[in-house]
Amino acid sequence: MKNAGQVENLRRADSCVIGHDFHITFWVDQGAVRDPVDLDAALTFVRSRYDLSLGLWDLARDPLLRATLLQREEIEQPKRSRTAAPAELVTKAKEKADERQEEEEAQRNSRRRHHEAIWPTLSKLGFQIPSWQREGVDYRFAVGPLVQSMYSGQAEPALSLALGIQKRQAVVSLFETARSERTEEFLRANSAPIKGITGGKPDPETQAVWRLPGKGWVSSPEEWPQYLEKLELLVVELAPRLKSVGEAAAAAHAKNRQSSAMEWTLTVPQGSNDSGEKPTLWSRLRGRRGT
Repeated sequence: MKNAGQVENLRRADSCVIGHDFHITFWVDQGAVRDPVDLDAALTFVRSRYDLSLGLWDLARDPLLRATLLQREEIEQPKRSRTAAPAELVTKAKEKADERQEEEEAQRNSRRRHHEAIWPTLSKLGFQIPSWQREGVDYRFAVGPLVQSMYSGQAEPALSLALGIQKRQAVVSLFETARSERTEEFLRANSAPIKGITGGKPDPETQAVWRLPGKGWVSSPEEWPQYLEKLELLVVELAPRLKSVGEAAAAAHAKNRQSSAMEWTLTVPQGSNDSGEKPTLWSRLRGRRGT
């Protein structure tokens, strides 16, 4: 495609306003569609007369004020035309695009090196790469039955022991699809054996079993073998303990997927109209009832 490279560079660059023409083209007020020209004229007037204490909504809503103070100007339909980006913007966009491409390439290469260093061991332990993830980002060891994802519809473990490699750290954590508090309870109850293996306590609030500072994808993967040995010990120690937790997580996941019906009963007094009386939010806040 012609100028495809330039278009891609501009897409990657920060937004830059070349020109502007601001007007209000749609207005809904108090549940009804209003003429946007009135509100646009009121805004123009308020911005030009800071010395007056008239409010925007007073001007736009009051027919007398609109007729005496405002000057209505019909809003023209926006014109669609191609705009040539300034040469300076094109140059800056290319520079930023080149920088981002270099950063992305460096990240991909670093993640690839980490993956090549840890995947042989992880695959033997039974870890898998989620279908929506890339190599060197996230690895999952299933400790719960497979359930249907609420988002993708694909099968995924109800509970997993996950290894996530971030920029500056790696984190081993528990991931539960039902998002209950049972993983927090498990980590609190098993803090001692986890500390005995990793040397540090887990963080139940974030479901983190083990944090590895300085072991993110920006670091060298050379020291990973010693950490993989501890990870294997964690899997051997925690997997049997997590079996019952995984089954409970699968049951909770299935329950969350079930649709629930709610029935509301309104009693309408005889002789009244068909609209029942109900409190509005505002009336409840003020301690009154309204229809």
